[in-house]
Amino acid sequence: MRVTQAFRFELDPNALQREALSKHIGAARFAWNWGLSLCLKALEEGKKLPSVPELHRAWNAWKREGAPWWSEVSKCAPQEAFRDLEKAFKAWRKGRAGLPRFKRKKLTPDNKARLTGSVRVFPRHVQLPRIGKVRSKEPTGKLLRLLEGGRPRFFPPRSPGRRTAFT
Repeated sequence: MRVTQAFRFELDPNALQREALSKHIGAARFAWNWGLSLCLKALEEGKKLPSVPELHRAWNAWKREGAPWWSEVSKCAPQEAFRDLEKAFKAWRKGRAGLPRFKRKKLTPDNKARLTGSVRVFPRHVQLPRIGKVRSKEPTGKLLRLLEGGRPRFFPPRSPGRRTAFT
């Protein structure tokens, strides 16, 4: 059984890092809107919705002429935006959500970017791809201990007086 655990840290970026983060968020928003336009066009024509790999291949072919800024951001931002777009369309197909909409450029809660790949954790910093070490407002020691200890411990220890059927 594979268990996935997530940690959230509030970052404290300097001015250059803040600008780089906003570029990543803008790239993710742009990729979402670009992919959504392709998906909506496919729906209008009665074709099958493009999958994440198909969207990513089309993005890679288009980005050299259409998005000259693509080299300034990590490849993770558009990839994760396409994955989120696929999840949104699956939720729409199952009737759990409305049809996905275009994202606005203004500051809204839905403007975000997920960075995957080579993320490293230090005692008070997190190293992000293409951005570098960003200071965190909270200590990252718990995550560091889990990563350095090998096998992470996901369940709290049982109290000595409590017995279960499995002990």
